[in-house]
Amino acid sequence: MFRVKLSDIAAKAEREFGAKCVNCDVDLYLTRAVPISDCSIGTITFANSVDVAAKIDRVKGALVIAPRDFAPKEEGCSAVLVENPRLVFGLIVGDLYQVEHSGSIHPSAVVDQTAKLGSNVSIGANTVIGPYCSIGDNVTIHHNVVIDRAVIIGRDSSVLSGSVIGEAGFGVETAKDGKTFRLPHIGGVVIGERVVIGSMNSIAAGTLVPTVIEDDVQTDNLVHIAHNVRVGASTLITACAEISGSVTIGARSWIGPNASIMNKVSIGEDAMIGLGAVVTKSVPGNTIVAGSPARILRLRHKEEQ
Repeated sequence: MFRVKLSDIAAKAEREFGAKCVNCDVDLYLTRAVPISDCSIGTITFANSVDVAAKIDRVKGALVIAPRDFAPKEEGCSAVLVENPRLVFGLIVGDLYQVEHSGSIHPSAVVDQTAKLGSNVSIGANTVIGPYCSIGDNVTIHHNVVIDRAVIIGRDSSVLSGSVIGEAGFGVETAKDGKTFRLPHIGGVVIGERVVIGSMNSIAAGTLVPTVIEDDVQTDNLVHIAHNVRVGASTLITACAEISGSVTIGARSWIGPNASIMNKVSIGEDAMIGLGAVVTKSVPGNTIVAGSPARILRLRHKEEQ
């Protein structure tokens, strides 16, 4: 729950997102964010199409974030008109529900004496921070997380509960007598700024050089990233994706649920890997691939003439 003036939200949208505001000079407080089906007086919602927005136009005292070509009636709902309603809704509501950084370390957390913590770092219950780690300013690490040796996490990043970062990957060699041996992994992991690592992720340490997650990457829950992988900036990796060793993923790519990417494959910038795809060969940038084995379907973004 929150309590904020509708007019203040409208002013923020105008200032930060260049929004056009209609019917927003209302003396009313907003108290809940809801799906459009539950819209009522005092709520904020969003609609990605004019047709959907029109369904709640009769609810005076509700605020909808809608496309720029939506035209609410004078006696209808309040509207903030923007290019990307879902994005603006998420940013505004995220601020409304923002939990202020406490900068606290739970009593049950274990932080190695050689680890370096920035300012305003929050560490949850039963979390372990290993030796020679470096945690940047304003980082939040939730409960039951293991950050192993020599992991670097950039400022304003988050690691959700149950994830394991920086333990050894699956590098195995077999001797002539059939005995198997795990190779040492001393490269660590480097995570950039404003990264969100989902719950129950596993990110393996590099063998000799770090596994790298660049700025603004977000991963869903139950993602595996193997040793020596490099994930480009602003890439999104969804639930249950598996990225094998030494894979390189270009910036702004999208990896679909349950996708599997073979070791040493390169994924170009702006590529999209479809749901359940099995990627066995390198993928050019700006393409959509799907299937098992994955094949190119089409360009992701139309090229300008």
